[in-house]
Amino acid sequence: MNADSTVAPLATPMLPEGVPAGSRIELLPSADGGSHALLLVPAGTGESLDVVEAARCWVAESVAADSRGPIAFPVLLRLYNVELAWSPTRSAAIAVEERFATIRDAVVDFTNLEAELHGIETGIAEAWPNYEADLSFAYGFTEATLGQRERLLGRYAQVMSLHGRLARLTRRITQPAPQPPTLAGQIGERLRERLRVEERDEAADGELEVLCGHYDACGQRASDYTIARRENMLSWTIIILLVIETLLFAADLLASAGT
Repeated sequence: MNADSTVAPLATPMLPEGVPAGSRIELLPSADGGSHALLLVPAGTGESLDVVEAARCWVAESVAADSRGPIAFPVLLRLYNVELAWSPTRSAAIAVEERFATIRDAVVDFTNLEAELHGIETGIAEAWPNYEADLSFAYGFTEATLGQRERLLGRYAQVMSLHGRLARLTRRITQPAPQPPTLAGQIGERLRERLRVEERDEAADGELEVLCGHYDACGQRASDYTIARRENMLSWTIIILLVIETLLFAADLLASAGT
């Protein structure tokens, strides 16, 4: 990734209190259309516990309303002489200047991956109430409920879209870590472990299997009913035509007998 083309200066770069003046804040693009603020503190000016705590508190300010289940934010990492605090909307890193570009790339890559996974999880959570409301349609349709077919088709398209997005994301999640180990690779691996990314991916896949199976069954029942109704109408049409033909034949015989 070209860092110069993806990093924009923060509109109002207000550094948190307790962070050295040599630090800076960069605004990184996020997969959900938002932005991710990254605080970079040069090592040597930010090694004290007070600076580490100031950076952690700055990250923690953004996560009061955010939730990923039992995951507590910010997530703290220490590796390769890098101090990193991560949350969905803010991160802070204390490291030597030469490592800032690598840290930035690793944060962007993981933040986008996690945002995509969280978006899929949110879509799944929103689909479950509809699933409960639509359970009866998996059993069968009647003339009164056939009008729900288009609505069910829309819900089927939504869960299938989520399933497709997850399949593409799973390929990224399960790709092997780079060898030999790199700073960016290790940051990504540690963050994936701490945020249980692989477990969440498997759980989302299982839920989507249930949702897709349900709406597939609804579609099959609707199709079966439509076909049965068409065949029934065709049968009645044939019966009516035969009755008419019989009556006309009988009328013709009576007319012949009368003459």
